Amino acid sequence: AEKIIMTEVVPLFNECAMPTPQQFQQILENIANKYIQNTP
Repeated sequence: AEKIIMTEVVPLFNECAMPTPQQFQQILENIANKYIQNTP
């Protein structure tokens, strides 16, 4: 699961768009929700 999250998050940092802690938490929640929904 960590690797999946990293593949989602790393491109965000590569764009030099450093999120604020609030934005970062929102991003993580969005990623988590996406994979939770995709899990049967």
